[in-house]
Amino acid sequence: MDWSSKTMGVLERIMFLSVLNVLWLMGVAAGLGIFGLFPATFALFKLFGQQELFETQSPIKPIFKAFWLHYRACFLKANGIGLVYAAVLFSIGIDKNIVQLYEPWGSVLLVPLNLLSIYVLLTLAFLIPIDIHTEGSTREKMKLALLAPVLMPKASALIVLVGIGSVILADVFAAGIFLFYVSLAILLLNKISLKSMYQKSVIVERALA
Repeated sequence: MDWSSKTMGVLERIMFLSVLNVLWLMGVAAGLGIFGLFPATFALFKLFGQQELFETQSPIKPIFKAFWLHYRACFLKANGIGLVYAAVLFSIGIDKNIVQLYEPWGSVLLVPLNLLSIYVLLTLAFLIPIDIHTEGSTREKMKLALLAPVLMPKASALIVLVGIGSVILADVFAAGIFLFYVSLAILLLNKISLKSMYQKSVIVERALA
């Protein structure tokens, strides 16, 4: 493969990421923000499992169609999960505000609460691909997601780094959120979690090359 072909391949990947980013933003807007966030994110995770949609010179129309299909299919379930996590994180936030009133112990108590927040977000990062790519009841999938940060520490560390990197990029160049930041972050989270689950035999086949 010559240099020009490699360049075209990179540009096509960037184009696909930009298209998916736009779809994610449209999905969030379609759900009036809060009710579109989780369905749009679930739909993007699902799309990354359909590798055939992103072959060289693939038409864009099937990607749009597949996204909205997944978006509608998971709308209620994704929002149910989102509401649970929002409630948990909200309660942790209230606890943080309360302990800050009690110095000097408040600063000490903030450490476990911050770690708990990170753990909750990690379980969410694992739960979405677990829900999409594994069999079993919702309860079984939740149990697996709760154990995943402990069972897969390397993947957990990488997910945290992706999160930190995304926040830094958004702070330095906020407009990137409208270009490809979100789709790139979801792509990386999907690859990291699926690779780790494959190695741990949580899934028996690779869902993403």
